[in-house]
Amino acid sequence: MTGLGVCWYGLCIFILFCGFAVASIAPQSWLGAQLRTVFGALGFAYSVMIAMSFVEPFLVKRGFVFAYRPGPVQDPDESTEVATKDVEPA
Repeated sequence: MTGLGVCWYGLCIFILFCGFAVASIAPQSWLGAQLRTVFGALGFAYSVMIAMSFVEPFLVKRGFVFAYRPGPVQDPDESTEVATKDVEPA
């Protein structure tokens, strides 16, 4: 994971914690009243995850790198070198 990826996923968690804090800081507000219920908290978490999952591919297409993906592993036996010792001349 890159440093930008740590910042991005940290931002996602920060948004979730800020939203959940509203339930105890301002329980009389509309969002606080929604987040005090289990389904309201789950709905908020899903909404944040869905929003971030739509923004992330947009940023990846613009060149941001959040995580490196390893390439395919090549067997050492399957080398691409051309064998020259056992070839008979034509």
